[in-house]
Amino acid sequence: MAKMSIMMFLLMFVAYSFASNCSPHTNCGDCVSHMGGHNCVWCTLDMQCHDVGSPEDPCSNGLCISKSSLSTCKLESCDNICVFPTCSVGSGSVCGADLIPETTHCLCPNLNGRTCPPYVPAPNSPEEVHIAFAGDDGHGNSNGMAVSWMTQGMTNTSTVVYGLESGSYNYKAQGIMKSYLKTFHHHVVLFNLKPSTKYYYKCGDSEAGWSGEYYFTTAPTAQPKQGFVVSVYGDMGFGVPGHAVETRTSLEKLKSEVNFVWHVGDVAYADDSFIHGDENFLYEKVYNQYMTWMENITAQMPYMVLPGNHESECHSPACILDTELRTKLQNFSAYFNRFRMPDVESGGVGPMWYSFNYGNMHFVSMNTETDWPGAPEEHRGDSGLFPAGGFGRPGEFMSWLENDLAKAHANRANRPWIVVGGHRPLYCGLQNSSGQVKLRETFEDLFRKYEVDIVFTGHVHSYERTFPVYNGSYTKSYVNPGKTAYVVIGCAGNDEMGSQKITLPKGQPPLAPIPRPIADPPGWSAFRDTEYYGTGLLRVHNNTHLTWQFIHSVDNSVADEFTLVKNL
Repeated sequence: MAKMSIMMFLLMFVAYSFASNCSPHTNCGDCVSHMGGHNCVWCTLDMQCHDVGSPEDPCSNGLCISKSSLSTCKLESCDNICVFPTCSVGSGSVCGADLIPETTHCLCPNLNGRTCPPYVPAPNSPEEVHIAFAGDDGHGNSNGMAVSWMTQGMTNTSTVVYGLESGSYNYKAQGIMKSYLKTFHHHVVLFNLKPSTKYYYKCGDSEAGWSGEYYFTTAPTAQPKQGFVVSVYGDMGFGVPGHAVETRTSLEKLKSEVNFVWHVGDVAYADDSFIHGDENFLYEKVYNQYMTWMENITAQMPYMVLPGNHESECHSPACILDTELRTKLQNFSAYFNRFRMPDVESGGVGPMWYSFNYGNMHFVSMNTETDWPGAPEEHRGDSGLFPAGGFGRPGEFMSWLENDLAKAHANRANRPWIVVGGHRPLYCGLQNSSGQVKLRETFEDLFRKYEVDIVFTGHVHSYERTFPVYNGSYTKSYVNPGKTAYVVIGCAGNDEMGSQKITLPKGQPPLAPIPRPIADPPGWSAFRDTEYYGTGLLRVHNNTHLTWQFIHSVDNSVADEFTLVKNL
């Protein structure tokens, strides 16, 4: 009987351990101290308690808190770390490295039965660190990196120290500081870097303070020894209100295999922020939160952006009624000051239009918003109220685009691939609009003339891939097609997306893109998905083969793909 009682007790204990349900715990402290062998994980992305190893746990790469030896969490205690769906604070090392913070200037209510004090960084220490390709070695190879960050106030210098070993910074570069409202944005270009080389760096100022250490790997030359992968997506908002947590989680899981990010317009949706908050003015707050949220990606790999309609202005009631806000936050001013893209190197204009090379591919970031006849924001921004455009002389953008494509086409022997990114689509069967007709009339012949391989766009909040097409005529083969394939990847998740019909991890609200498909898809429409959030991976294998994949954010599954083949 005694043996039977002990055995039954052990079986009951084991059964309890395996059947334990962590989900009722609603705060970090209760979750990680839960009995049963500390078998619970507090996920900092969905702010829920999960069993270790649960498929419903969206956290990965240590983005969680647990005492379990079976977990991959990097933290074991809730002390000094506050995380909440709309804010997160903690020690500088935690916020800068291990977790995904959404802001470092807020109070997080009722975590572990208390209100945590905010982590307050040094007044002018770097925040929102992000990098981008820069430089040109004279042979078209990118041999530099632009390091950008934000400070709350002015600093004496804008400085980056860097080197080839962690903790050893043998080089120093200084740059510029810009301001369009109240915060200050710094841009420093590191020139003459070695190709395909890992560098360690810190940014800031010796008096105001330095960032933590980050690292990046420089671009390869025209003939890389191995392929590369680019994360491509558009139309991504911030946090829970922006329906972007699912994609942010997905990007974290994908980043180890990605070389850089190409965000094809509509960054953060700061202009829509007034829809969700009680505060009168949220534009800058949400922009800052988004850039902080993305920092552990953007500080380690180039984050290449291009303009979308949601970059054009702040049109909240606060901005409409306030003269200073209205004038200082119109005509892409925040976007233009926050990002440094390789425009000088490529003859472009700021982050509005530019190009760059990576390995055996030429990338063109075009401007679908302004500076061409009939552009949707040629004279007025997204609201139609405030002035926009005029970044170049009349005809300058179109002339630049043709010259850039012509130069790239003439260099096919070294770089056989040419891809273009823009915000608004030329081909999209999910949305009929006169804007598509105007875009085709303006750009399609150029893409045909210079044999552009793929055009990536967003704007429509769904996914669609075309067959190779020109002027409505298409071929279903991606082997030496002789026409351009078009991809709409505007479904990363944002404020304007609606409800979803698929099953998501437990506890997540139903979220999904709109619009719905039109009744009869055109023949050139090869595949479409209006139900899932997602991003894309462009996998360049070599000079003759590349593969495009559409990735569902909910589970990182490949929902669509095609391989483009060219015989040189």
